[in-house]
Amino acid sequence: MAKKKVEELTIEEKLNNALIPVDKQPYEIPKNWCWVRLGSVINLYRGVSYGKNDAHKKKEKDDILILRGGNLGEGYIQIETDNVYVNKNLVNPVQIVKKHDVLIVSSTGSSTVIGKAGISNIDYSDVAFGAFLMLARPKEQSNKSYINYFFLTDIYRHRIRLLANGTNINNVRVEHVNGTTFPLPPLAEQERIVNKLDNYVSKLDEAKEKLEKVVDTYNYRKNLILHRAFTGQLTKNWRKENPNIELNEDIKNKAITKDSMLPDEYLYEIPENWRWVRLGDVISISKETTDDFLDKTKKYIGLENIEKNGGINSIGDISEVKSLKNVFHKGQILYGKLRPYLNKHDIADFDGVCSTDILVLDSKINTTNVFVNYYLSNIYFIDYVVYNSRGINLPRITTKILLNASFPLPPLEEQKEIVKILDSILSKEKQVKEIAEKEIERVEDLKKNLLTRAFGGILGTNDPNEENSIELLKSVL
Repeated sequence: MAKKKVEELTIEEKLNNALIPVDKQPYEIPKNWCWVRLGSVINLYRGVSYGKNDAHKKKEKDDILILRGGNLGEGYIQIETDNVYVNKNLVNPVQIVKKHDVLIVSSTGSSTVIGKAGISNIDYSDVAFGAFLMLARPKEQSNKSYINYFFLTDIYRHRIRLLANGTNINNVRVEHVNGTTFPLPPLAEQERIVNKLDNYVSKLDEAKEKLEKVVDTYNYRKNLILHRAFTGQLTKNWRKENPNIELNEDIKNKAITKDSMLPDEYLYEIPENWRWVRLGDVISISKETTDDFLDKTKKYIGLENIEKNGGINSIGDISEVKSLKNVFHKGQILYGKLRPYLNKHDIADFDGVCSTDILVLDSKINTTNVFVNYYLSNIYFIDYVVYNSRGINLPRITTKILLNASFPLPPLEEQKEIVKILDSILSKEKQVKEIAEKEIERVEDLKKNLLTRAFGGILGTNDPNEENSIELLKSVL
């Protein structure tokens, strides 16, 4: 017998297709709710297919903006600068994004990104979406915001990640979304849930936004503090209390003069008892590379083990070391010489071996490794090494260029005072950042818990005397 078309089905047959059997229902919900397949309350649409020659970066007449995975955040859509446009003739009218539409990442190599849902909060007239996305449009009979919130739940994301898991590429199929179990309350209850969620979620999002500003401005604050350190502002009062501290005569003789400055080299004003020198005047690069040392250590550091702007996050697997590597010792500086890792560095607190993409630096008598290590995070130094790195596939800084970098040198006693101040200030800044990051996680957990309660019928808003949501389902179908 030929399969009936949807419009030929009786209401009983439609209900049978939409309702989830008792033995497949995820958990218990209020008796006047019902478990349905998500496809019964949404319409799904595939994205716009277009060829390489159809797309362009600059919008032309009659063009439509095509949203891609990078435009989607968790629950929102962002219009980026790296946009793609195609002629409107390639776009079906149903692919134009409207308010309450849910855009889903339907094809990606990332298991954490697959199924990510961005929700539109306005009607667009010239925005559509690409073939690696899918659009879920809530049907008119239900509360669209209630359906939107569902796409932010762990219920939805866990199912999609499980079903879309592939060997190389994760793909969301239409049946994955349509077949997802969905708790459907009566319409009045949907509206009460949305009102409560809007109130609480907005407050949580506001708190998260403030916390994210603390995290996002950490590097700005750190750069400002480092700038004050390497212009002598942090130790201005200290110099007044110690007026007779001077550099050694031998290092004064190596100071950079205007005649020895590099083209376009920028040397800012520093205190009178400081001198601009070349980095090579105060540090050396260790050349110790021996296979024999591999038998004496089980500690290995690769570029992936060093944090940006300081910090060794882990130790690599020594068993994977097959060739000659650089040897380093406790107290020496490890510095990544490849771009984009030119701000990866830290002081080793143990002996070991490291990748040859890491330079091992050691100070000479006129400076300390801790002071130099802090300077490697100075924005002026980072700009210098990034600009002067060379290479096509893996740009890198040469030892010659590195050693030729200009370096503001205070007397040794003042260096120690600067390090002491920086240790104190930056540790507090880092602590504030870490507290903010933990609070962001807590806010996210609260939001997830709130959504779980809402879609479990335990938010405290349900009226058991209202008619069963099956009656609503009949009108939707």
